[in-house]
Amino acid sequence: MSAQDKQQTSDETPQYYAVFGDIHGRVALMYTLAQLWEQQTGNRLAGILQVGDMGAYPDPTRVDKATQRHAARDSDELDFHNYCHRSHSGQRFLGHPDAPPTLFIRGNHEDFEYLGSFSQPAPIDPWDRMTYIPDGHVVDFQPEWNPEATPLRVAGFGGVHPKETSRGRGQRQRRTFRKVQYEATYNPKYFCLDHAKTAFAGESVDVLMTHAAPFCDEVPRGSEALEALAERVRPRFHFFGHHHAVVGPTRGPGDSWLIGLDHLDFNKQGKLADSSWGILLLEPGAFDFTFATHENFPWLHDVRRQTYRHRHLAA
Repeated sequence: MSAQDKQQTSDETPQYYAVFGDIHGRVALMYTLAQLWEQQTGNRLAGILQVGDMGAYPDPTRVDKATQRHAARDSDELDFHNYCHRSHSGQRFLGHPDAPPTLFIRGNHEDFEYLGSFSQPAPIDPWDRMTYIPDGHVVDFQPEWNPEATPLRVAGFGGVHPKETSRGRGQRQRRTFRKVQYEATYNPKYFCLDHAKTAFAGESVDVLMTHAAPFCDEVPRGSEALEALAERVRPRFHFFGHHHAVVGPTRGPGDSWLIGLDHLDFNKQGKLADSSWGILLLEPGAFDFTFATHENFPWLHDVRRQTYRHRHLAA
């Protein structure tokens, strides 16, 4: 599915960005798909955007229980650590001078102590290609081969909405309320509601990446705090993951183009999930977003769980 609008840009060169939903550690798969798209189309990516649940565990022994459970089925869930130091996989994908730079935010399955050590957007890898955006920060994303291009202003706000419950009556309900209040304050997978009310004040934003969805007709379980954030910031594009819901492109809160992505994984038959990533094309006067499906990109039929590394990752 695609959509277009009529916002004029000053740069005349089309720019392509790959946008990925939750990848849960499948970093090699993400870069393989990005490279295959470049090979198949003859176009070069200006960058990659990833909406959280990167699976950012530099120490695989520190994964949470859910990741540990899934990693027993698919060891790719633990691949992130290979990009935090000089490794064969890191050199393969990030060491090439034409490797597209990547921006990512936090989800709710990450090493939060590790990501919490970043107070500003910064690369996490020795090649300076993968940049983490802490909540409330903006990065000017510019094609490295075109310094005259207008930068794409990308804002990041990760995590999920804190659980909510009323104080209610009765001892049991009060205990539940206190537990929820405690988790909302101290569990790092949740974002800060007060921060959501003030983030990006006075900023002009092209792309807002949130891990969770804003409340909207398409995602009734979305966050009202993120709805209010989008209404206040009014980005041109709003990407999210988390819910494994394929949404848009459709007009969302703040009159932005709202796009929700499924999570990047294979089914039991080893076939890649549709609409877990897509391509954003920006050109003068218009944009186009195309979900990566087997219908839109027929070459995806050749990308299989058991063979993609062997067939596509040879050095």
